[in-house]
Amino acid sequence: IDRSQQGDTAIVWWRWLYGNGDSSVRNQGGDLEYRYAAVSGVQQVWLYIRDGYGCVDSVMHGLMVTEFLNFPNVFSPNGDGINDRFVPLEVGGFFERFDMTIYNRWGGVVWQRYCTGGEKGRCPDYEHEDFWWNGKTAIGADASAGVYFWVVSAMPKSGIGEIILQGSVTLVR
Repeated sequence: IDRSQQGDTAIVWWRWLYGNGDSSVRNQGGDLEYRYAAVSGVQQVWLYIRDGYGCVDSVMHGLMVTEFLNFPNVFSPNGDGINDRFVPLEVGGFFERFDMTIYNRWGGVVWQRYCTGGEKGRCPDYEHEDFWWNGKTAIGADASAGVYFWVVSAMPKSGIGEIILQGSVTLVR
């Protein structure tokens, strides 16, 4: 949030440093949205401004970037290329460890994925389609249409503590 206020002359330059090596320069003020894609933890965000006289001022705030996952409640692994995998709708941050288990309605394990240490430095590898559940059982058979239950246990790189999520997903064929 840009709270810069004009003094004797107009502010003519804004430079944002996001704490991860990225920056942006703007010729106008106003609030800015920036999404951290590969880091988590406390980031030192700096804003430098310069006015028409060449005077510079700055402010720094520590910003906690946290991990989050948001999963859908329905997917359809029917091979049409749309929602064929049970993949998070929205993801933020990366994890040292990521475990996902899919259960049937009787509590039997249908499918599991473990990721430790980060594949390609990214755990899980969100872009690799084979990382996510494709609606098949552990032996490769198509899972029946119906409701399944999932549990995710993940250790964020920020070290803020283990994240445990659970929910249900309906498999539609």
